[in-house]
Amino acid sequence: MGVEFGAATQYSIELSRNVKRGLLSKVKSGWRPGQAPLGYQNSGNELKGQRTIYPDPERFSLLKDMWMLLLDGQLSVPQIQRKANTEWKFITPWNKPLARTTLYKIFTNPFYAGMFLYNGQLWQGKHKPMITLEQYDRAQLILVNKGKPRAQKYVPTPFAGMLVCGECGYSITAEPPKTKTNTKTGQVRTYHYLRCTKKHPTVPCVQRYIRKEQLDTQIEEMLLSLQVSPAFVEWALDELLKTPKSERQQTSIKKKVLTDKLNTITAQMRTLNTKLIAQVIDDATYTTMRNELITQKTKLEATAEKLGKDRSSNFSQIKELFCFARDVAKSYRNSSAEEKRIVLNKIGSNFSLKDRKLSVELRKPFLPLKKLVSSLHRQKHSLEPSSSRSKTGVNEDDEVGCSMWRRTLTEVRKIMSM
Repeated sequence: MGVEFGAATQYSIELSRNVKRGLLSKVKSGWRPGQAPLGYQNSGNELKGQRTIYPDPERFSLLKDMWMLLLDGQLSVPQIQRKANTEWKFITPWNKPLARTTLYKIFTNPFYAGMFLYNGQLWQGKHKPMITLEQYDRAQLILVNKGKPRAQKYVPTPFAGMLVCGECGYSITAEPPKTKTNTKTGQVRTYHYLRCTKKHPTVPCVQRYIRKEQLDTQIEEMLLSLQVSPAFVEWALDELLKTPKSERQQTSIKKKVLTDKLNTITAQMRTLNTKLIAQVIDDATYTTMRNELITQKTKLEATAEKLGKDRSSNFSQIKELFCFARDVAKSYRNSSAEEKRIVLNKIGSNFSLKDRKLSVELRKPFLPLKKLVSSLHRQKHSLEPSSSRSKTGVNEDDEVGCSMWRRTLTEVRKIMSM
């Protein structure tokens, strides 16, 4: 009986080793063992140990939309959960609505960015990522900084909750609508006001109320200062289709730099493995350093893969930017409150209000556009070059206007390629 028990124990030990060896082999090949996270499915046609993970056709796009809502800063996590369950009728594979804890787990799981954890170590996956690593890092900052913001009771303006006081740094709140009746005519008018919450414990804020109409006017002026002409957009897109030789040379240099960095990281990982085998470092230090190197390697590989598509993707991004700037004032004017918030978030951040004056930190791609519009208005030049020509064949207005256009396009391309 003792011999039989010993043989059974040894069989169990060997079986455990074989299973762990098989799981580790699957991990090294880029596939996460076990049940696929929400939004993905396990393939069932392959042999055990060779099954892969692919997007769930019913839930993948919905979960991606939830990520975009979080990244755009439109809604908090509880609000996203409520929207998914009530408006989108989201149902998990277990025929239950989406739980808040499940949504928080999704937003903190690196699997959706193309990575996964196994035994405390980070591995690069072969499954289709839902977001990029940069978006995943930004989502973690949003979750840490904002936490679980409470829903606003009164949101009469699209910028409520986005504004802070320029004097004390505390939030600008929207007051409940106030109505006044004209005693002579009986006409009822509704007024919307915004004010500082004045909750700073030491700074006595003296900022006054501002009417919604005044703030709307300032928003409109800001948007008009970014609005470029259709002629500029048409010219810029034609210029983008031309790829100069210098640009191809720069792409080649960037590829070489990325290759050198990847080779360096590969060498560092070999050195790290050698140190672990020689017991120079402990397991915890090895895991931490390895995870950092794997993250860097994944980002560099993603950059290298995207570099070949940079011309087309960069063209698409700049085209989207210029078309957005061309119609920005009209789009904002004809949008709902939620859509207006999206427009404002695309344009800038750090919205503050002081002495009833709006201050906005514009995002970098819009800075050259604002400079172009203000320069042409200041010099009394139209955004469209004149069709007239002097006797020499070149009109002075054309030279100034086209040089500004070319300078603006160069600055935007430089910013978008960063």
